[in-house]
Amino acid sequence: DQAFANLDPASDPQAEKLLDDMISFLEKTQREDGSWSGDIIRTTFSALALMATEKPAHLKRARRAIDWSLAKYPKPEAYGNLGFWSGGYAGTLYAEWFLRTGDKRVIAPMEQLRDWAIAGQHNSKWDVPALGHGPDGLPYDQKALIAPAAHLIVAEALAKRCGVKSGIWELLTSYIVMTW
Repeated sequence: DQAFANLDPASDPQAEKLLDDMISFLEKTQREDGSWSGDIIRTTFSALALMATEKPAHLKRARRAIDWSLAKYPKPEAYGNLGFWSGGYAGTLYAEWFLRTGDKRVIAPMEQLRDWAIAGQHNSKWDVPALGHGPDGLPYDQKALIAPAAHLIVAEALAKRCGVKSGIWELLTSYIVMTW
């Protein structure tokens, strides 16, 4: 085997082979139910990777992933107490799916996710609204978590492109500015 030249599949044969191998792996490992490993995070990354190929067969696989997610998580509460992580990933998948296909089935779940996250706020140790892993409270002595919040903000930024009203960003602005 040769070394990578530049990691660009369009001009590097080794990178092209690696990408083809990764896509082939995703094709082989999607479950019958439409998920990868029954996990929303793996399913999100896998479906997004296949959507990026722009191949119709891969779009059908992504639709199966969307169908699985919508059935498994009919309400955001189904994500559980660590749900802000999972909800952020699902929201990203839903928004990218809508932007690609116009499938309106994902709009209401994006709105519900926004509302659920906003309702799950708690005042942090610094007395600003913040989010933890999920709605049950803030971990680590009432300190907020930026990682799940960041995933939700990315999902919301994409959801805004779908016509979904923002709310998470407005909730977290003072926390983000303060921690910056």
